[in-house]
Amino acid sequence: MRRLVDEAGLGGEFVLESAGTGRWHAGGKPDRRAVTAAAARGYALHGTARQVRPADFEDFDLLVGMDRGHVRRLRDLSLQSSRG
Repeated sequence: MRRLVDEAGLGGEFVLESAGTGRWHAGGKPDRRAVTAAAARGYALHGTARQVRPADFEDFDLLVGMDRGHVRRLRDLSLQSSRG
């Protein structure tokens, strides 16, 4: 996503982050399968994983889940976040 935004000349318009819905990956490197798939398409994955935080629902305009399970978990987390 970052590369697409940069190529469109909009790099300064977006804050892009990646976060998981579970804590088990927090602090880890990108999954080797994701790194391989990204590299095959000309993309490099860097950084360490973090978990979605309650503040993310306030700090970001859009959170994207990559599958139905992630979307369900994000909905659950957003409800927990809105309750305080």
